[in-house]
Amino acid sequence: MHDIHLQAFLNHAVTDTRNRGNKQVPRYQKFEDFFNYEKHEKELLEITKKQDKKLMKMLRIANEKGG
Repeated sequence: MHDIHLQAFLNHAVTDTRNRGNKQVPRYQKFEDFFNYEKHEKELLEITKKQDKKLMKMLRIANEKGG
């Protein structure tokens, strides 16, 4: 149910307009203005790298203790 509401919200947000003079223009000219895929991908990769470092550290400690 949450996904349906989120999709409805995003559909409304992407069609949002603003006034420029006497005209209404779309708030987002391109999809990249609405959702920057590369930015989100980098954020996810950074999180994964941090988690990998933590996991490797835990494994190293466990191996040193003979566990």
